[in-house]
Amino acid sequence: MQRRKAGIIAVATFLLFLLSPYLYAEPVLNINNRTDHYLLSNILQYFVDTDANKTLDEVLENSDAWQTSNSDTINLSFTTAALWTKLNLHNDTAFTQDMLMVIAQPLLLDIELYEQQADGAWQKKSSGLDKANTGNSLRHRYPNFSISLQAGQSKTVVYRITASNLVFPLSIWKKDAFAKNDHVDQYITGFYYGMLAAVGIYNFLMFFIVREKSHLYYVFYLACFISAMACIEGVIMENHGAWVTRHALLILYALNHLMLFFLCLYSSHFLDIPKLYPRLYQWIKRTAAICLVTIPIPFFIGVHGFDIFHTILASIVCTLVLAVGTYLLFKGNLLARYFMISWSMLLVGALIYVLTILGFLPHNHLTGNAIQIGSVLEAILQSLGLAAKIAQLKKESLAAHEEALQIQKKSNAQLEDKVRERTHALEGLTAKLAKYLSPQVYSSIFSGQNDVRVETRRKKLTIFLSDIKGFTEMTDNLESEVLSGLLNNYLDEMAQIALRHGGTIDKFIGDAVMVFFGDPETCGEKEDAIACVRMALDMRDRMVMLREKWKNEGIYKPLRIRCGINTGYCTVGNFGCESRMDYTIVGGQVNLASRLESSADPDQILISHETYALVKDVIACAEKGEITVKGITRPIQTYQVLDLQENMQNRAAVISARHDGFVVDIDMHKTSRRQVMAYLQGLLDDLGK
Repeated sequence: MQRRKAGIIAVATFLLFLLSPYLYAEPVLNINNRTDHYLLSNILQYFVDTDANKTLDEVLENSDAWQTSNSDTINLSFTTAALWTKLNLHNDTAFTQDMLMVIAQPLLLDIELYEQQADGAWQKKSSGLDKANTGNSLRHRYPNFSISLQAGQSKTVVYRITASNLVFPLSIWKKDAFAKNDHVDQYITGFYYGMLAAVGIYNFLMFFIVREKSHLYYVFYLACFISAMACIEGVIMENHGAWVTRHALLILYALNHLMLFFLCLYSSHFLDIPKLYPRLYQWIKRTAAICLVTIPIPFFIGVHGFDIFHTILASIVCTLVLAVGTYLLFKGNLLARYFMISWSMLLVGALIYVLTILGFLPHNHLTGNAIQIGSVLEAILQSLGLAAKIAQLKKESLAAHEEALQIQKKSNAQLEDKVRERTHALEGLTAKLAKYLSPQVYSSIFSGQNDVRVETRRKKLTIFLSDIKGFTEMTDNLESEVLSGLLNNYLDEMAQIALRHGGTIDKFIGDAVMVFFGDPETCGEKEDAIACVRMALDMRDRMVMLREKWKNEGIYKPLRIRCGINTGYCTVGNFGCESRMDYTIVGGQVNLASRLESSADPDQILISHETYALVKDVIACAEKGEITVKGITRPIQTYQVLDLQENMQNRAAVISARHDGFVVDIDMHKTSRRQVMAYLQGLLDDLGK
């Protein structure tokens, strides 16, 4: 019996020995050819070194203390601990993979990367603010290290990180993919800072015009804010020397306190607190003074410990500003309305960011960029508020002269009546003249978006042309009054459809209609093209109803339209001279649209390949082959528009064919394919007799 138990134990021990690599295997990130960017969710293992004094060998030996990350971001908030992370990589491809490990947090103090070599040794690389980011493989605002994996190679990478607050996402990029993504990111970053700088310049110029202190205080605040954001996002460290990089956190705290100082001054003068509530203004000045005198503190005590104080002080200032704005808002202060709407955007963004740092919210694209989003909205709305303040000051100035103006109003009453009558007449005349322009063009002119001058521009447009097949022959058989009524009825129906779909009506040439999409308003190239084809389908359907209407009115000959649609770059704008202009489009793409229209059969919508490529996901089309048209040397690939994709399934059961002399409608729900073929063959046999 004892021998049997011993045998069982031996077998079990042997099986555990064989399975142990699988039972305790660490997660592995497999690099493949399908993915260019890897977020390390559920792959990254981390170890918190509370005393920040452990070596690599010590943390690797302490295997029980390692944890697996449950998100793309590790967030330890404010801490003096050192964080160790471990990642196992495997190249699952047949090629060498040059990877870039990126930490999307530029404010990390010290970063050490240990890369395991083929012989088991560890290669150390260093970066971070304390080392002026000199260890970065690529000059970039984010700390980064290059990793090379041979085909089928596996490798372990270990990070040691210290920071004022440990909040960062770690990702791995293929180098070419990272370069492309970074190129787009630079454009977005430039756009963000450009918008804030434009608002600052605008308010700086307004200060010299109106001499209002609020504008100057806001310019100083915005300058500090832009500089602080440049520190947070690593822009300053990327473009300046080692000293700035090593002291980036100290500079950031100094800028933040200076920003809070100007925030107190700006909010007080914008809301007229010194005049309305002098005692409250004294408290705001004291708070501003605290912000100012605490600027040098982190340069003496360091960033650790000061970060919590800074967060608390910023929260107090924001709460005070919010409370004052809320109080005045309930008092009916108009400026407080602008103030609260604009600042609530930034305060919400700042609150989300603070909660993220403290670990209450996960770090992602939204929470990580909450301040950027809120600041752009705040800057735009705050400029409107400053403009409202100027308007209020102007209103108060006008009120001081109200008595004198009353006398002037009485003396000019008769003149005002004449002006009013003249204005009414001009409005009526304007409304009449507007009928000679496309509504979009009319709106852009009278709204001030476009000037009335000879100018053109190149834009990608979708052009539509249509005419009525056989209309010219009909003119010889109809009285001019009947013909005019029919034509106007047709053009009115087509114009309503075009305007409903957002098209710009270029011109009517007899029975021909020319419409384009993409200027002066656009929804994007694809959406413009889809809207144009939808319009053509509605026009074709409407023409069926019009034929029935005209038939009842005595016009027996069926009238059918043919349509051509093309997409391409055209010259659009005001052509002519200063005394006579025409808003239209010119170019070879217009000629191609015209050729497509003339090549189309009756009731057919013919489109180019350029248009087809944009609408094929929404519009069902049939390939019609290549055509050769006048003025274009190359053959043109054409497609016939059938219907919307969503309608094709419902219509698949009904087959229709119409031509002069015969009409065929086949309902496949009520018959079979064999019966249809037999019936059609019988008809052909009868025709042959």
